[in-house]
Amino acid sequence: MAKELRRSGMKGNIVGLDISVGMLQRAFETECYSSVICHDLDNDLPFTSAKFDIVTCCGATEMLSNVDHFLAQLRRMLSDDGEAWITFQYKTDSPNPIAHQGMKEYSKSEIERMMTRNGFELLNFTVTQEAYFLPSPTDKSKLVAIPFAMVRAKALKNNK
Repeated sequence: MAKELRRSGMKGNIVGLDISVGMLQRAFETECYSSVICHDLDNDLPFTSAKFDIVTCCGATEMLSNVDHFLAQLRRMLSDDGEAWITFQYKTDSPNPIAHQGMKEYSKSEIERMMTRNGFELLNFTVTQEAYFLPSPTDKSKLVAIPFAMVRAKALKNNK
C-alpha cells in the first residue's frame, strides 16, 4: 500500500502496523514507511487523537474479534474530514470458503451500519469478487475466489 501511495505523490509520514514482525520487516525494507510498529489491532491503537488524515486497512477486519472497537479507534485517530480506506471480506450468497479458519465476512448493510455507528460517512463501496484465491477447504486441488469490499469513508466532524 505504501508503495502505491508514494507512487501517487504522497509526501507525508506513512506508518505501518502489523501483528507480524516478518511482514513489518518486509514493509520496512521498501523504504516507503516513516516507521513500522508491531501491534495487535484488537487492542487500542497507539496514537494520539486526530493524528492522521488518511488511514488504510487491508486484509485485517475479517480476523478482528471486535470490528466496532477497531473502527472507533480509527475514527479517534483521524482528523475531522479525514478518510479511512478499509477492506472487508464480503459476504455473498455462497458459503464462506474460509469460515473454517475463523475469518468473518460482512454484507454491505452490515458494513454500512458499522461505519455509520462509528462516525463515518461512506463515500464509496466497491466489491471485488476475486480479491485473491485460496485452496478449497474440501478439495485442495481447486482454488476458491475470496470476495472483498473496498470502503472509502469520511470521518464525521466531532464524532470521536
